[in-house]
Amino acid sequence: MTTLENKNGALVRGASRGIGRATAAALARAGAHVLVHYGRSAREAESLVADIQTKGGRANAISADLGTPNGAELLAKQVRSMVGDRLDVLVLNAGIGKAARLADYTVEDF
Repeated sequence: MTTLENKNGALVRGASRGIGRATAAALARAGAHVLVHYGRSAREAESLVADIQTKGGRANAISADLGTPNGAELLAKQVRSMVGDRLDVLVLNAGIGKAARLADYTVEDF
């Protein structure tokens, strides 16, 4: 089994439920310090962090609404405060969208 014990951190976007949750749990089992990102599912994210910590792993929950213009900047600041300037694993799992043609999207949509 691959070990991530010497890695600085693993950020999993959208880690509170579904595939993101399973991915975060697997990274924790491999020894990573997992940063559990969530947008609206605080209870589920905190539950995952508690489960990881109960099993001897390292995890923190991070809330950032990536649907807002400053959401990514807020997420980056929180990650840096927890792991410094080096993040070893990034899993881009979460997403939002609207039913529209690409030409109909605005900057705010992104």
